[in-house]
Amino acid sequence: MTKISSASIRLVLKKNRSNSIGENPIYLVVCFNGRKEISTGVFIQERYWNPIKEEVRKGCANAPVLNKMINDIKQRAIRKRNEFEYAGKK
Repeated sequence: MTKISSASIRLVLKKNRSNSIGENPIYLVVCFNGRKEISTGVFIQERYWNPIKEEVRKGCANAPVLNKMINDIKQRAIRKRNEFEYAGKK
């Protein structure tokens, strides 16, 4: 088993946590010496989520706005990871 020196950051739709109108939350998942899940505050129906591209499909009414929101959250996490790596911290 190889040791990962960098944190993996990805967006995941939580299918087991749907709300009363059938929408599921999108979480930011960070894996490095454990797993941390952070809610993005965005809820969508499962059929509008593209797990490969980690984005909301165009069929959703607010897809461009939602994609910008979740992409900004992911980019902030990536910048934070890079800051720690450049400083030599864990």
